[in-house]
Amino acid sequence: MNPARSSIECPQEASVVKAARTGQWDDVLEAHAAACPACGEAALVSNSLRAIALETEGHKPLPDPYLVWLKASLTERQAASQRASKPWDLAEALGHCIVAVVLAGWLLGEWPSIQQRLAEWMPLGRLQEWPPAWFMMSSAVSFPPSMVFWTIIGLICFVALMAAEPLFSED
Repeated sequence: MNPARSSIECPQEASVVKAARTGQWDDVLEAHAAACPACGEAALVSNSLRAIALETEGHKPLPDPYLVWLKASLTERQAASQRASKPWDLAEALGHCIVAVVLAGWLLGEWPSIQQRLAEWMPLGRLQEWPPAWFMMSSAVSFPPSMVFWTIIGLICFVALMAAEPLFSED
């Protein structure tokens, strides 16, 4: 006998539990369950369990625990991999910035030579067809050093931001 239950046993208890489980009560059994403490307790517990079962009837079943563990393990490994690759991402972005700075410096140093070669390669007729190119390659027009400097600085910043974008993205 279970000490948590009432010490009174009733021969009608099985019938009361069955009626509470199925929801089919007759008047005599319902009156007995109201008068008998053991049967009343059994009916209350059965009704509560039946209500819980009806509540969870439409719910989706729980996923397989192995799949939950596998997904958690995979997520943990991906996070560890991302943490381990952060220094390499930083090194890659730094490499892009260094290449951008070296390229900008080379272009700045070689600009007169590049301008001269472009003028030699393009016939004069083509330059007159496209005024912006004529403006850029004309020896009469020169760019102020500050304009060239800030243009190159702007391009370096742009390239640096584009190279560092993977470091700032969360996905």
